[in-house]
Amino acid sequence: MIAGRDCAPLSFVANLPTTKGRTTHMAELKDTLNRHAQDVVNGNVAGLMGDFAPEAMAKIMGLAANPITATSFEVKELGNNEAEISYIGASTRKVWSKWSETGGKFQIVDVKEL
Repeated sequence: MIAGRDCAPLSFVANLPTTKGRTTHMAELKDTLNRHAQDVVNGNVAGLMGDFAPEAMAKIMGLAANPITATSFEVKELGNNEAEISYIGASTRKVWSKWSETGGKFQIVDVKEL
């Protein structure tokens, strides 16, 4: 509370307009990471295809040769638009990814299994 007034939650602050008229995308990347990981767990290939920038496709195809089977996931944001996602099933597989905003959405531009 500031001067007798309630403060807005941080999620509100993350969506304030910037000086260029655009909104910040702190929550947007986090939302994208969680949606992406859930699509992997669900096997939603159609949902995943828009997440990959052309320059990452060769590495994605390499990972797809050994499909991930998981029942849950954990997302760890590393900063600098990088994330480590643990896919948890009979075993755990960790995947590092670098994301970039392209055409108003985040896409994977680099990826590797850890």
